[in-house]
Amino acid sequence: MRTIWQAANEAATGELATLRAEARAAASAAEAERDAARAETAAARDDTAALVAQLDAARHTIEENQAGLAAERQAHFLAKGIW
Repeated sequence: MRTIWQAANEAATGELATLRAEARAAASAAEAERDAARAETAAARDDTAALVAQLDAARHTIEENQAGLAAERQAHFLAKGIW
């Protein structure tokens, strides 16, 4: 009876060690995926910030151009006596 118990105990211990190793490998893979996702998210945030800066610059240029055109239009109309 003792031999059966020892054999069962050794089998369970071996299975437990295998399961622990598999769990460690799965946890390590999940951590690597998490870290990759965090890096990808950070890169996307950086890209978004750069695009927002470009958009702000473009809007500023458009506003300057519109103001310049409005001033030229007003000067033209005043010179022609239209206004």
